Amino acid sequence: MAQLNLRLPNELKKEAERYIHKYGYRNMQELATDAIRTKVFERESIKETLELLKNKELMSSIRSSREDVRRGRLNSWDGLQKKWKKQHAKV
Repeated sequence: MAQLNLRLPNELKKEAERYIHKYGYRNMQELATDAIRTKVFERESIKETLELLKNKELMSSIRSSREDVRRGRLNSWDGLQKKWKKQHAKV
């Protein structure tokens, strides 16, 4: 396990100590570890959420296209490709 020496402005240290007591951390080390872990993995979580949203958009696009085919507004593979390219060019 690595060891870090951390310098904090006095006011930030006081606020961190209040946070420790308010939220039940055992000590400053536990709070710092949790804060770093949150920041490091937060970016990955955001990426995963964006991927899920893209998948939802894709599913919505597929449903819309199926409806277009059913109603006769879309009747070829080329038409489908053009529709999807047009939709994704807006994004």
